[in-house]
Amino acid sequence: MQLSSDHAGAAPVDTPPLAAQGIEARRAERFTILVRAAKLIIDGREFLCVLRDASSTGIKARLFHDVPSGRAMAVELGNGERHAMELMWQRDGHAGFRFLEEIDVHDLLDDNR
Repeated sequence: MQLSSDHAGAAPVDTPPLAAQGIEARRAERFTILVRAAKLIIDGREFLCVLRDASSTGIKARLFHDVPSGRAMAVELGNGERHAMELMWQRDGHAGFRFLEEIDVHDLLDDNR
């Protein structure tokens, strides 16, 4: 790194990670969903949740319970469509999930499906 004469002898500044700067580092475009009821299916058990936002790679859900441990997880939409996923994080009544396969997020958002 070459410094101009104004900064001769100055050390490079470490830039904080994107998340610490309040910048999203996700690859996929994210859509905010105000309220979309769905079910979490975890090892055959069903749990009500509300989808808060979604992308082709995952969702953020409002929960009414802690996510129980389990191996097989999916979200089931009102039309019965299911998408397999894995838990990425959980805090303050919300959880983030990553889909095991990318989905068409526009289909997920379409109320007429």
